[in-house]
Amino acid sequence: MTTFRDAYCRHFECPSEEFEQDLLLACMSSQSLFFAKWILRFRPDFFATECSRLRSAGNMTDPRFVYDFAAEFSDPRRGGGWVRERFGIRPKGRALIAIALEVMTAPGGEMTPPASVAPSR
Repeated sequence: MTTFRDAYCRHFECPSEEFEQDLLLACMSSQSLFFAKWILRFRPDFFATECSRLRSAGNMTDPRFVYDFAAEFSDPRRGGGWVRERFGIRPKGRALIAIALEVMTAPGGEMTPPASVAPSR
């Protein structure tokens, strides 16, 4: 069974060891992407919690589970300090959902989502 990590890395030609950081940046809003890259360069541990969650998400084999991981990003109780709150520097759950559904249902992704999960285009 293909995992989200495998499907993502194949779809975006991303080395497996760069999966978490690449996906983290892909889930950032365009407004916060510059700051996120800068923070990662000087404080790679700043997004340790998010990368840990994305590592776990990489093991999923059913696109329906992405909603659980996306909800964790939207949880206002997760904290993160004034930098995250003031500048909104955090991955977006909706972006994670869109990416997961795209790569896990693409040709070669070996997964077909149930009709209730398929993206509407």
